[in-house]
Amino acid sequence: CWMNYRQHRDAEEALDSFETPEPDAPEDDPALTGGADGDLKRLCMQEDGRRASWWEVWQPKMWALFEDPYSSKYARYVAFGSLFFILLSISTFCLETHEVFNTIYNKTENVTIGNVTHEEIVFEVVTDGWLTYVEGVCVIWFTIEVMLRVIFCPDKAEFFRSALNIIDFVAIVPFYLEVALSGLSSKTAKDVLSFLRVVRFVRILRIFKLTRHFVGLRVLGHTLRASTNEFLLLIIFLALGVLIFATMIYYAERIGASPDDPTASAHTNFKNIPIGFWWA
Repeated sequence: CWMNYRQHRDAEEALDSFETPEPDAPEDDPALTGGADGDLKRLCMQEDGRRASWWEVWQPKMWALFEDPYSSKYARYVAFGSLFFILLSISTFCLETHEVFNTIYNKTENVTIGNVTHEEIVFEVVTDGWLTYVEGVCVIWFTIEVMLRVIFCPDKAEFFRSALNIIDFVAIVPFYLEVALSGLSSKTAKDVLSFLRVVRFVRILRIFKLTRHFVGLRVLGHTLRASTNEFLLLIIFLALGVLIFATMIYYAERIGASPDDPTASAHTNFKNIPIGFWWA
């Protein structure tokens, strides 16, 4: 257990060195460097008579509860709960696209303009209600989690600059807007609802929240970031291969085409080189 704990702490310290640059603190002020002398100084300040407030006691505990799954057993419970709701939300998002969980309603109606009456054919796809309720429970969990993390965050500015926190807000807001507008029947409300259904895809971005609970995913992210140049070189190499083989298949398929068919459209499906890109 001690070896696993030390490996986790070493990985966390390495990630902190990647994610947050060290401040230029004076070397003669141990309280700013976070060393043992700084801890002793803070203890002495409390022993001298200053009593820590409720906020000073509970703010770091509550922040660690949601931010560091290894800080306590309760933090692990919260992490498991968050992981469960993330996977449940993603599963619900995927199931909503299956035809088994969707019902098509015929909303066709007669519209009269002046003396002319015509039939306006409209079909509406409605997802099963229980999937909406499941998503609602997930959104409530994420909302409570975000609110508590905002309240107990030690650095609000850094919190709102984080990409994962932005994903949290973007994934939550459309659900509340859709619920608020679902009872309206105006054309504007329907247009907004149609747009919100399109932007539902941002919910799949919650998968990136797993990086909060798995150190290996964060290490992988920094590895990919450090290997940007190598990935660009790989993409260029693949692009050259695609271009060469797409050109070769295009001209190879034109061999034997009828003279009456200069575009060879009746002889081959490779009518141009861009189609060959997909094949290559």
